[in-house]
Amino acid sequence: MDDHDYVPWKEVSNMLNSEGITMAEKYIRFAIDEISFPAKLFKCKTKQNRNFCIIPSIRKHGNRIFVKKDDVRKYIENLKQMRVELTYKDVQEIVKKYQLVLKRPRKRAMRGQRNFTGKIEDEIRGKLGEIGIARFCNSVGGIQFVVDFSTLEKGKLRDEGDFIEVITHGEKHSLSNDLKIAVKSTAGYFAIALPENEWEWPGNIYISVRLHIEESFLFKLINKGLDLENFELNQQIGWLEIFGYITKSEMEQISFQGTRLPGKYHASNEDWSKTNYIMHPMQLYRTRDEFRELMKKYVHK
Repeated sequence: MDDHDYVPWKEVSNMLNSEGITMAEKYIRFAIDEISFPAKLFKCKTKQNRNFCIIPSIRKHGNRIFVKKDDVRKYIENLKQMRVELTYKDVQEIVKKYQLVLKRPRKRAMRGQRNFTGKIEDEIRGKLGEIGIARFCNSVGGIQFVVDFSTLEKGKLRDEGDFIEVITHGEKHSLSNDLKIAVKSTAGYFAIALPENEWEWPGNIYISVRLHIEESFLFKLINKGLDLENFELNQQIGWLEIFGYITKSEMEQISFQGTRLPGKYHASNEDWSKTNYIMHPMQLYRTRDEFRELMKKYVHK
C-alpha cells in the first residue's frame, strides 16, 4: 500500500471538515462499508452486483481501515454538488405554515412509537427535506415546486405525493401522475426502504435525501420560546444530502425486496411485517446534470 494514496478512514472526517462539510462518523463509516444483499434473503428482478460501497477503494491492515484519497475526493466533490444549506429561517417557515399538522396528536403506529415531541421533530425534519429539494430543483432547473403545508382530508391515510404542483409565470399547475414526486428522507443508512403498502402510490418519481442537522435544533427552538437564547434565524441548522432519484419502474427492476435490512443494519432480529423495496444509496446516485435533465420535463407547455 502506498501511504501517499491512502488515509485512515477517520481522516475522512477532517477532509470533509476542510471543505465545510460536517457529517456524523456513523455516516462516514457507512460510506466505506461494503454491504451485501444475499440472494437467499433479497429478491431482485435484475441480475446485478449484490455488493455495494459508496467509497470503493478500501484496504484493511489488521483492525485498521484505510481509504483511497482520490475516491474520498470524488465523494466530497459529489457532496458539494448535491447539498443544500438549511437555516432556522426554514424551520420558522415550517412552524408558521404547518400549525394544524404540528398540533395534531402523534400518528398511530408512528415509527418508534414517538411521543408528541418526537412527532413534531419528525414532521419538521420531513418538511425540511421538501424545502431543501424544492430549493435544489429551482437552482438546477429553474422549476418552482409547491411545498404543501395543508392537512390530509379526514379518513385519508396518505397524500398523493410531496410535489404535485409547480408554479409557472405566477400560476400553479397540477402535475400528471407520471411527474408527481415523493421525497423520501432517511435518518438511517439506506436511501429507500419502501413498504409494499405504498407501492400503489399514484405518482412516479422518488427523490431520496438525508438530513445532516444539529441534534439540538428543537431544544434551541424551545429556548427561544422561553426567551432564554439570542436567536439568529440565518444561523445554519445543517444541510441536506441529495442521493438521487428513481422512477417506479426502475425501482421495481433494480431494488432488493426483503423483510429486513441486510446484515448488521437491521435494528433487531425481527423481520418487518411488510416486504420492502430496499435501495442502497449507490443505486440512486445522480449528478446535477441528470437532475437538470429531469427538470426539463416540468417546464409548463
